[in-house]
Amino acid sequence: MAHYQLIPDPTLHLRDPGTSVVGERILSEGLALMNELGLEVFTFKKLAERAECTEATIYKYFPNKQRLLQYYFQLYWMWLDTHCQQEGRLLPDAWERLQGTFVYCAGSGPRMPWRPNWTRWTCVRW
Repeated sequence: MAHYQLIPDPTLHLRDPGTSVVGERILSEGLALMNELGLEVFTFKKLAERAECTEATIYKYFPNKQRLLQYYFQLYWMWLDTHCQQEGRLLPDAWERLQGTFVYCAGSGPRMPWRPNWTRWTCVRW
């Protein structure tokens, strides 16, 4: 099992959430809460209650929920890109690599872990 370090664009956050326990809690609880409530109902106030911190603390990491969502999107696409590249290099035929990429993009391949290991900023290769 290999580990890959995924580092999203630093302009998406004001303070790196991977550098503190609170930041990691914001990321993991935020993803879970967005999935439960949906984007329209999700607020930083609800996230603060769930992550056991203040709303102001969340704003120290992300200026708004759009940036937090963009952070998650970028992390997911980086994971998918890395996964397709690593799995593709095992296939000798270019056509098989292309088909494999389509399978992963269509959602038929392995899923990103529900709660990735935020503490080490890695995702596990399946």
